[in-house]
Amino acid sequence: MSHNKALDTLTREQLTELLEIYSKNWLAADGIWFQSVERKLGMDEAMYHDVETWKKFTVVEARKLKEFLRLPDGLAWKDWQRRFRSGSMPT
Repeated sequence: MSHNKALDTLTREQLTELLEIYSKNWLAADGIWFQSVERKLGMDEAMYHDVETWKKFTVVEARKLKEFLRLPDGLAWKDWQRRFRSGSMPT
């Protein structure tokens, strides 16, 4: 994976703000996509494709987050929350 050296120049606060901007932009793009499908094909089709997309995407998203956070296989959600809150996540 390539490294964006420009990110190295940002403060923690700037990185947090950038993350929030990306998150909001991603959510907005998802909403615009849904509305486009709804206008063209109707609500039922938009809902169908939205559900199908999220079924697949959540698996991919969870896998990538698990890898990034270095979570072991079989870690239950309650265990993850407890470790996260206690600050005992792997580094």
